[in-house]
Amino acid sequence: MEWINELEGKLWRTKGSRFNANKRIAKENQYSRYSMAFLSSYIIIINIYSVYLKCFVADGINNNISNSIPFFSISLGILILVINLTETAKGLNLKAEKMLSSAKEISGLYDRLKLQSSGTPIK
Repeated sequence: MEWINELEGKLWRTKGSRFNANKRIAKENQYSRYSMAFLSSYIIIINIYSVYLKCFVADGINNNISNSIPFFSISLGILILVINLTETAKGLNLKAEKMLSSAKEISGLYDRLKLQSSGTPIK
């Protein structure tokens, strides 16, 4: 009977770690999406600012600033593309789903073992 208690403990810990991993991976995926949205909106704001400088600000203002804005905009666009590709390649959504389904399977095994060890017949 000692090995059953040990197995119950292992199943309990594994089940809990899988549920926690699911939460952690889902949160990481959410933060990744938020950062992509933030950087994308930042590029839009930079481009609007560039148009503002060219249209509404007098020509006496330093032209180096308005000429360097497209460079920063393109650089940020490339950065977003690279980050998005690496985050997508991680497959965080799929990992989270696998952890959750694994935790549910382990939970079912744990419950069956608990019932059997208590002497209740399993259907």
